[in-house]
Amino acid sequence: MLPRPTPLAEPDRDVERRRTGRLGSALVVAALLAGVPGLATAQPATAAPSLATAAPATAAVTGTAPTAAVSLSVVAGPTSGGTTVDLSGTGVGATTTAWFGSAAVTRITKVSSTRVRVLTPAHPAGVASVRVTTPAGTSPVSSRSSFAFDAVPTVTALSSRTATTGGGTVVTLTGTGLYRTTAVRFGSTPAAGLTRLSATQLRVTVPAHTAGVVDVRVTTPGGTSPVVSAARFTYTVAPVVTRPTVTGLSVAAGPVRGGTTVVVSGTRLTGATTVTFGATAARFTVLSSTQLRVTSPARPAGLVNVRVRTASGISFGYSANAFAYEAVPTLTGISSTSGPTAGGATVTLTGTGLGRATAAQFGSTTTTKVVRVSASTLRVTTPARPVGTVDVRVTTPGGISAATSRARYGYQALPAVTSLSTTAGPVRGGTVVTLTGSRFTGATRVAFGAMAARFTVLSATSIRATAPAHTAGVVAVTVTTAYGTSPSTRRAPSPSTPSRPSRRCPPRRARRPAAPS
Repeated sequence: MLPRPTPLAEPDRDVERRRTGRLGSALVVAALLAGVPGLATAQPATAAPSLATAAPATAAVTGTAPTAAVSLSVVAGPTSGGTTVDLSGTGVGATTTAWFGSAAVTRITKVSSTRVRVLTPAHPAGVASVRVTTPAGTSPVSSRSSFAFDAVPTVTALSSRTATTGGGTVVTLTGTGLYRTTAVRFGSTPAAGLTRLSATQLRVTVPAHTAGVVDVRVTTPGGTSPVVSAARFTYTVAPVVTRPTVTGLSVAAGPVRGGTTVVVSGTRLTGATTVTFGATAARFTVLSSTQLRVTSPARPAGLVNVRVRTASGISFGYSANAFAYEAVPTLTGISSTSGPTAGGATVTLTGTGLGRATAAQFGSTTTTKVVRVSASTLRVTTPARPVGTVDVRVTTPGGISAATSRARYGYQALPAVTSLSTTAGPVRGGTVVTLTGSRFTGATRVAFGAMAARFTVLSATSIRATAPAHTAGVVAVTVTTAYGTSPSTRRAPSPSTPSRPSRRCPPRRARRPAAPS
C-alpha cells in the first residue's frame, strides 16, 4: 500500500502583506535614487489628488491620462479674459485645473467625459499654451492647443475719409491688432469685402449710409477699437448727375455708305465726347448745348439709335433718335408702261427698299406725288413730258435706283382729228360721219361738242361715227384715247334745220310809156 501524500502548509497571509510592503518601499527608494519623475511623489490610490498652483509637470500614475493635446472651441479672446472655451480630448472630463500659459483656471464645468467648459483668465497679450490637469496627469504642450490673448485693436488712419451715401468706395484701414478682425463698422453699418492684409492693415468696401459723419471701428477677439478722430468718416450726398438726351434728328435715314449730315437736337450736349450710330462712332461738331452736327458713319442696313456721351453719362436710345440705314432701292416692275404727255396718270411701281421713297424720276422729270404703299410698292402720279420712252427711277435715303428695262415708261401723243367726211347734218342726228386723223387706236370716246356719239374704230387713222342729236350750232368733233383727248383744232358746223322753199312773186312788168297824144 502506497503512503498518503503529505499535506502542504498554508501560507501566512500577514507575512505576505509585510513582505509586499517592504518591496513597495524598496521600489520607492530605488525610484528616488534613479530620479524617475513623478514616482517620488506618487501617493497611494486611495489618497485625494492635490491641487497645483503653478504650471504642472506632465505626469500620470493611474487612470486615463490626457495623452494627447486638447482641442479648443475658441482660439482667441481679450486679455481681460472671460471668453467661454470648450476643451476637448481623451479623459478631459476629469479635469481639475485648466492652464492658460501659467494662469490656472479651477472653475471647471464638465460637459462630458471628453469635454469641459471654462472661462479664460486675464492674461497679457500673446499666445499661451493650454493644458489640463486630471488625477491621472497633465496634457502635453502642443502648438494646436494654444489660445491667443489679443489686445484691444486700434485704428490710426483711413486711406479715404469721405464717400457718397451710395457707398462702394474701397478704403484701407491702418492700426494695431487687426490680424484677427471679424468686422468693421461705419457707424452701426457693417462694411463688406473685409480683407486682412496684415496685423496692421485691412481693406474694406464702404457700405451705403445716410449723409453725415460716422466713426469707423474694428472688432477682433481682443475687443472693439475705441472711437478716435483719426477713424472718422464723412458721408456726402452724391451730386445729381443728369445724362444728356437726344430728342430729334434732322434726318432720320441715310445710305449704308454713310456721309449723311445730321443735326442732332437734345439737351445737355455741351462737352460731348462721343456720338455713336449703333456701336459705330461718328464725326461731330458741338453747335450748342442743344445741337450737334454729325456725319453718319458707314454701317449695314438697319435701324440704330444715335446716342451722345458726356462726362455725365450716355443718352438713352428710343424712337426719337432712331436712324435708318437704307440700301439702294431697286425697281422690278411698273403697272403701266405708257401714258399721256400731259401726265397725271397713276402707275404702281414695285421693287425693294421703297418704304422711305421721297420722289420718282421719269427721265429727267421728277415728281414727288408718291404714295408709299409698302416697303415694296409705290403709287406714283406721272409728270408731264414730251413724247418718248424714259427710265423710271426712285429716290430714297438709301440712294437712287438704277435704270432697268423693267421700269420704262412711254409718253404718247394725243389723238388728232384732221378732217370729217361731212361737216353738217340735221339736229335730230343720225348722220354718218367718217373721221380722219391719227392715233385713233384704243379710242374710248367720240364727241360732237359735249354729246357722245356711237362710233367704230376703222383703223389708227379712221373712225366711223353717227352724229348724235344736238341743238343747232357749230361744235368740235373730238376723239379720246388712253393718252388724252384730241385738241379742238377743227370745227364742224352743227346740224341745221331744213328751210321751206319761198314763194317767189312773178316779176313785175315795166310799164310802157304812154303814147303821145
